[in-house]
Amino acid sequence: MKKISDIYEEGKRLQDLNDKNGLEKFFNKYLKTSADSRVWNLYVNYVKNDKKIHLAQVYQFIVNYLEHSYESFEFVKECIKELNKTSLEEGKIDKIRRIYTKFVKVPHNKLSELFREYEQWEISVNKINAKSMIEEVQPYYINAMTVYQKISQSLKSKNFYKLIDIEVSNPLKLNKKSFDNRLNFILNYLLLNNYNYEEIEILRSIYLNNISNVEVINSCLHQYWFSFHLKKNLFDFSRKNDLTAINYLNWVVQNEGIESYRNKFKEMKNDYTFRVYIYAAELEMRNNSINAYNILNEAFEKYPNESLLNEMFFEMFYKANDDEKIRLLFKKLNKTDKIWKMMINYELRFGDFNEYKNLLSNYNQNNRDLLKSCSYDDDDNKIEIEENSLRIISNIKKSFEYLDLKLPVSDILSDFISKLPNLPENENILKDVEVNKIIELIRRVE
Repeated sequence: MKKISDIYEEGKRLQDLNDKNGLEKFFNKYLKTSADSRVWNLYVNYVKNDKKIHLAQVYQFIVNYLEHSYESFEFVKECIKELNKTSLEEGKIDKIRRIYTKFVKVPHNKLSELFREYEQWEISVNKINAKSMIEEVQPYYINAMTVYQKISQSLKSKNFYKLIDIEVSNPLKLNKKSFDNRLNFILNYLLLNNYNYEEIEILRSIYLNNISNVEVINSCLHQYWFSFHLKKNLFDFSRKNDLTAINYLNWVVQNEGIESYRNKFKEMKNDYTFRVYIYAAELEMRNNSINAYNILNEAFEKYPNESLLNEMFFEMFYKANDDEKIRLLFKKLNKTDKIWKMMINYELRFGDFNEYKNLLSNYNQNNRDLLKSCSYDDDDNKIEIEENSLRIISNIKKSFEYLDLKLPVSDILSDFISKLPNLPENENILKDVEVNKIIELIRRVE
């Protein structure tokens, strides 16, 4: 499917070529769903050469479809201008009044100007009842103006999450059908302005349960979300991506059952890293702890020096209060900060107090003060998120991430790391770099 932001360029090319047949097909395909005022202007230019078509009818058709646009003013103005050119047929004034009163109730960028024009027009055609008719419309205008002031702030700051939240709150008190049409239009409008496509389409599927505009793009987030949303396998395995494998196995459990998952894990495990083993073991812990142990043991034999795997192996027995294996693994494993803390806590609660003190002493001598000064504590450094839509997207992304596996992000540091040559695990000092934590540390220093 063609990206919404590219549709205008196709229409402009056809118009420059004076390809009437191509333009007709183009408008039949895209016009009625377009939030792009430029596409509608192409249509106006297209029909102006047709003597059989009355522009007043064309503009009435256009303003009907651009009812929810933030940029409808010029079309409304032209529509009224063309209606005024027509002969004094019965009902012309009513048509103009309906257009004025409809669009002074809708938030857009020239709302106050349109309302002033409406006041002047109403007085000119209906001096006796003008005041009462204007007063009847005025509360709706004031509400629309208040809403647009909030919207304009979000547009200026390019905060599309906040803008969507404003629209989702239904400040115009529309009925269900009108609300859905408006929100769908606004989401398409945001796509025209190069806001995040994959996040907007996920929000569309949540707020409107509408997925008709989803494009086939190379996005892990879209693969994961819409696989679960549609209960359809949309995962791309062309790249051996641990996070894709983990989310796929989760999808298999939910949609095909535990036995199907076990078969898929056996087929896939040799193509991925120890992280997939950890996920499989965690999942099995809820069903069969022996299977979980066997999975971890197999992974440990392949990857004996991986800190995440060591932590998971230790934590499994820590939670099971298996004293013998806890002490054996503490001596055997490479000790991460997490393993140290689990062992210290275990010794205090279930072991010997003198041994607990020895552990504390050894832990504090192991350069932990430096680590603590540089650590990132998620609980102490939560970012307050005002926008509900942003909170939804953040939670969705976190739910698909696992351990140190994050969804791809576009930033300089990630690009730099991704371009480094492949190195053996034990030589790659950047393999466990967590980009978001480094960015947050830099911000705190600033």
